[in-house]
Amino acid sequence: MEDSRKSQSQLIKELQSLRNRVATLERAVSRDDRLGGDALVREDADVVPEGRGASSRRLFEQSPIGMVLIDGETGRHVDCNPKVLELLGLSREELLSVTSGPISPPSQPDGLASEEKAERLIAKALQGEQVTTEWTFCHSNGKEGTAEVSLVGLAEDGRNLVLGTVVDITDRKRVEEALRESEERYRNFVRTSLQGIYRYKVDPPMPTDIPVDAQVDWALDHGTLEECNDLRTDVRLLVGR
Repeated sequence: MEDSRKSQSQLIKELQSLRNRVATLERAVSRDDRLGGDALVREDADVVPEGRGASSRRLFEQSPIGMVLIDGETGRHVDCNPKVLELLGLSREELLSVTSGPISPPSQPDGLASEEKAERLIAKALQGEQVTTEWTFCHSNGKEGTAEVSLVGLAEDGRNLVLGTVVDITDRKRVEEALRESEERYRNFVRTSLQGIYRYKVDPPMPTDIPVDAQVDWALDHGTLEECNDLRTDVRLLVGR
């Protein structure tokens, strides 16, 4: 939420860049697993392991994307990186002591209880599905935000773990909501106006340096009615063409 004034296109580009980084990290984790590298997570997770797994650990810690590891049996967070702590406004100890429920509102936008939905998504990830969903979270200051969460199941030292990536899309959702509200206001204005309103598309574009009469002829010859409201006093002539 660094700059709420960013355009929708900028936010979408940033989100795509973050998704690409997530994919790079997931490939690195998968490669270390195949090569028998050191565990990404240890019971003493504060110690960065040596060997091939160290590169994955550095990616995990230094990633600009929030990342968590979840115990598939209990739903508790067993590891996290600094970015997700920044996103939630929590200390490492606070996050690792809870499941997803306490850091979420009671229910998600689809009506499902947060705890129940988290359990379902974790179960899907453990079954081999790659899960991506939008998740409403709560910052420690009480404000809610929206994140795009991706989950993938991992087998680690006989434990069923789920790797979660968390991308803050609160600004993007605000932009989308503002655009939706603006579109709705426009539609309502056109629909309820006491004057006839229409939108006429001219293709090819009309030269602006020709006489007015020629402009009218051009519009009638090359134009199509794209939109209008119910007051058709003048529009009927255009519709009939």
